[in-house]
Parts: sequence; C-alpha cells; structure tokens
Amino acid sequence: MKMGISTGNFYPNFNTAESLQLIAQAGFSYVEIVLQGIEEHSQDFARYIGHYCKKNNIHPSALHPRAEFLYLSDYQDGENQSVLFHKMIQLAAEIQAEIMVFHGPKRGTNEESNKKTTAGICRMAKAAKEFGLQFTLENSTSGFCSTPLEMQEMLLHDTEKNIGITLDYYKARSAGFTNDDFLTALQNRICHFHYCDMTAGLECRLLPDQGNAP
Repeated sequence: MKMGISTGNFYPNFNTAESLQLIAQAGFSYVEIVLQGIEEHSQDFARYIGHYCKKNNIHPSALHPRAEFLYLSDYQDGENQSVLFHKMIQLAAEIQAEIMVFHGPKRGTNEESNKKTTAGICRMAKAAKEFGLQFTLENSTSGFCSTPLEMQEMLLHDTEKNIGITLDYYKARSAGFTNDDFLTALQNRICHFHYCDMTAGLECRLLPDQGNAP
C-alpha cells in the first residue's frame, strides 16, 4: 500500500503548484495531482509538475482532472471523447502517473442516457489501459454511481475489467453509506482511496483523527 497526500487538500487556498511546494516541504513521497483551472490541463503544466516532482523525489501516483472538462456529451460521443480523454492520458504520461481518477458524472435524465454514459466510461477505461494507465471511477454523493449497487451495475458492463474504483470516504458517508458497504460490494476493484476525517454533521472535511463523526 502506498500512502500519500492530494494537492486537492489545499484547494482553494493554494493552487496546484503551491500545494506541491508544501507537500515537498512536508516530506511526502506520493501525491495525487488534482488539476484545477483550465490552464492546468495543459502539456506545459504537466511538464512542470513532472520536473518538480522528480527534482523533489515525489512520485505523482495519480492524476485527477476536473470532471467538468470531460462533459457528459463529450464522452457519450466517441470522436469528441477520444480527443479529450487522450489529452488527459498524455498529461498522465507526462507526469508518469499510474492512476487516473474520474468523478462520476451527473445522473442521466433517462435510461438511454445512462446507457450511453456507461458505454463512454467503458471506452475511456479501455483507452487508459492501452496506455498503461489504470482508470478509476470515484463514487459521488448524489450523481451517477453514488451507491454500491450502482457501481456494481456499472462494473457488470465492464466485461474486460478495465475500470478500477476510487473510494472516497467522505462522499460515501455523505451519500448515507459506510466504507464497509462499498468494500463488501467492490473490494476486488478498489485500487485508490480518499480518506479524511469529518465533523459529526458531515459539514466539513478534517485531517485524520481530528473529527468527531461516529
């Protein structure tokens, strides 16, 4: 198991480059790079991240692009999805990440829309695997794949087993589930884990052992 920290922990007080400096000073070896603004979704920025991490002996084990830059209509459509997602793959390759984290999209308005979304996600995962990258789908609080059952149903369509799961503890709790609920349903597919502590009312995220959530 590799334990690290996410640049997303410092958002919105620090941008990604500033967050990396703080992480280097703290002595972490592994980091998840959470891209924020559109300007960070570029080859130049990825080169900077890769160079900085190498210089400071940090391994960027995961890349987490902003979901809104891969809109539902884009990855439902094969051609547009290919252009956008391959750009994300190139960024991951530039920083030598092993895992790509993708937020589950908004729930479709009908069953046909959800089928297209599922097919698009399966295509994305297959494309990532061809480049040696593990695609993971993160559970959401109320959108597509917010429950263990919905994630199980999604994985049934992934016949080639290209999709991994990123389990976010805070989002699981916010959706009314425990870690055990997801672990029981998906344990053989979970390969990335977001952990934080939280207040009893789930109002905010906190550092481990600083919360009072039951």
